Amino acid sequence: DTIDQLKEADKKMMLNPIEKRAEKNTKQKEDLQALVSSLKSVQDSASIFADELNYLKRTASSTGSGGSITAEDGVDAQSGQLYVTQLAQKSIIQSKGFLSEDEIISSVGGETLNISLGDSNYEIDITAGMKLSDLKSKIQDRTNGQIEASILNTGGNEGYSLILKSKSTGADNEIAVTASESFDLGFNTIQTAQDAEFTYNGISITRDTNTVNDLVTGVTFNLEKEDEYINYDIEQDLEGMSDSFEAFVNSYNETMALIDSTTGYDDETKIAGSFQGDTRVTSIRSSLTSMLFKSPIDDMTITDYGVEVTKEGTMTFDRAKFEAKMKEDPTAFESLFRGETKITEAVSVGGKVGYATTQVNEIQEDGSIVTTSQYLPISDDKTISYGSIKINGISLPEVKLLASNTPSQNTQVLANAINSISNETGVKASVSGSGDKVVLTNADGGEITLSGATSDAVNFLGLNNGKVIGSKDYTDGVFNNIDDYFDSILVGEFSTLGLLESSLNNEAKRMDDEWQKTMDRITSRYEIMEAQFASYNSIISQFENSFNSLQLQIDQSVARN
Repeated sequence: DTIDQLKEADKKMMLNPIEKRAEKNTKQKEDLQALVSSLKSVQDSASIFADELNYLKRTASSTGSGGSITAEDGVDAQSGQLYVTQLAQKSIIQSKGFLSEDEIISSVGGETLNISLGDSNYEIDITAGMKLSDLKSKIQDRTNGQIEASILNTGGNEGYSLILKSKSTGADNEIAVTASESFDLGFNTIQTAQDAEFTYNGISITRDTNTVNDLVTGVTFNLEKEDEYINYDIEQDLEGMSDSFEAFVNSYNETMALIDSTTGYDDETKIAGSFQGDTRVTSIRSSLTSMLFKSPIDDMTITDYGVEVTKEGTMTFDRAKFEAKMKEDPTAFESLFRGETKITEAVSVGGKVGYATTQVNEIQEDGSIVTTSQYLPISDDKTISYGSIKINGISLPEVKLLASNTPSQNTQVLANAINSISNETGVKASVSGSGDKVVLTNADGGEITLSGATSDAVNFLGLNNGKVIGSKDYTDGVFNNIDDYFDSILVGEFSTLGLLESSLNNEAKRMDDEWQKTMDRITSRYEIMEAQFASYNSIISQFENSFNSLQLQIDQSVARN
């Protein structure tokens, strides 16, 4: 019992401090797990405002009965008007009537039915005993479905007609049928193929279809009714941003409350938070607050959008102010919350186009002769060959300048040639205000490099070797910076909280080892002590036995006397 009491006293003195440290470590790991989970919730709600895709959403609306409009995400916000004067139509022709679809159309065969569809021609061989239904199938197969053949029962004695309809609309899809007089199927036109005609913001346009998707990139116009307008608006779709920001505010406040509880001190309970004084945790609030309310773009801050922080550290959100400010200027909203790219265009102005250089001698007052160059419009047509100059490494197509053109017209010819390769070069051309020079522009901030210029390119196109470089500078918005910050404290084993987790795990392992070693020492010590006590008991027992024997002898001696 004495040994057990001593052993328990040593355990209490030597193991309890380790166990208390282990309890704190366990609490810290639990609190860290809760904090990481809460911070990830804030990051998820914040990342919405750093994601470019959420700012590329578009809504398209239209008024007027001329048709409808759809727009892909990312299209520039814009408005405009179409006026539909004519809808595109398919070509439809109808044969004479037959008794039934199984009526034999040729008893002898050997005839040929010639069908044209625009520039395509098809020959249909007529065989003996061919039925009207056979001809329908043969036309369908021979034209690979470009002509849709069907049999229509219009009623009456000879009510079955062969109907031929072009698969596509447009004036180039007119159907015409020719055959010998002995094999005349009596086709007549039901509907003439025609192109759609409309004006776009006052400019006359034709297309071979009523679904126009090549007028404005990413926008499809569906033409539906003639002599009617389509007034349209394409706007940035920020629907749901208010809900998303409210979710962010709620997550932020919950997380800040958790940080306060784990880093603060409760005066009533006299208990300190598990991370009190740990700057890896205490600095999170100040870092987030600093990033949220700084002004990265044009002196704007999120306070302009109805966001404030109370003296207690709670974020408040005025939804009405947020929505009004966001809708007032969606571009400024995106710039502040996500970031913006400022582009400096590369611009190069060429020399005169369509002029020939003439040397003129002028006699001065002192009798000397001064030779000067004069530009005169070309007197003969001039063809500038392919590759006379390269724009960003791409050869300029052949350019034909006409003496009958005005300088402005020849400049437009050159501009058209440059624009025909703009998808490859990134460079577009326009005519200068004077009308006799091209202005080259790289609107994406890239470069304009002219190389390999021939004398014709220099003399007649005004294009010479040279380079102009634009620029593209990106500035992160508030939530891009916050997203990066969250990555630095949450993502990976070397992140701030990742290192803290590793430190706590290592500390827990060290304490386990320390506890076990201490326990082993205590156990070993008291095993030795128990052995010593057993030895002492044996010696005492021997002494007691000897004493008892001696006492017996004494008692016997006394009794005899």
